[in-house]
Amino acid sequence: MNNSPNNPDSGAYLPASTDNELLDVVDFDDRTIGVATRREIHQKGLIHRAIHVIITNPQGHFLQQKRSSLKDRFPGWWDISVGGHLNAGELYLEAAQRECREEMGLPNLNLERVCVMPPTAINGFEHIHVFTARLKDVSLLAPNPDEIAGVRWVSLEDYKRLADPDSLDLDWRVTPCSHHTLKEWIRVGAPGTQPLA
Repeated sequence: MNNSPNNPDSGAYLPASTDNELLDVVDFDDRTIGVATRREIHQKGLIHRAIHVIITNPQGHFLQQKRSSLKDRFPGWWDISVGGHLNAGELYLEAAQRECREEMGLPNLNLERVCVMPPTAINGFEHIHVFTARLKDVSLLAPNPDEIAGVRWVSLEDYKRLADPDSLDLDWRVTPCSHHTLKEWIRVGAPGTQPLA
């Protein structure tokens, strides 16, 4: 059996494997106006929905994931803790819970929505609901190796000082969309970054 990433029978992550997922197409007021494939939505720049989840630990650091080298966009770059699109008909909280389970093996996080970001070119024309969660037992993390090349805990101070989408230091090169989200999360007070006693 051919286990190369380009063999659809291998079970390995394929960059195009989600291209035919059906997503809701929405307007600037987040009203559903149609359904299209992920590929069509990205090719045409249609407005759609997504979630970002920022997970913090008891020390107040937040989780970053390193994108798989097989991803179709920003392979190998550092990203938000968890992120993904809403499937057609899915609610924001449902999608956030599903993505936490699929990407990090975390099925029971207590998620709190902390802000909503409107669609712009920098975030790929997505309405993004940003959630946060405190993970008290970090040993529960089980990153999906098909999507994630690594994870790390980052202090807010280090992130502010070092992270940049244009960084020449690959250890601190972050996706533009995640950087945009994290700046907004910081603006609303960076919930979850107070160390637990």
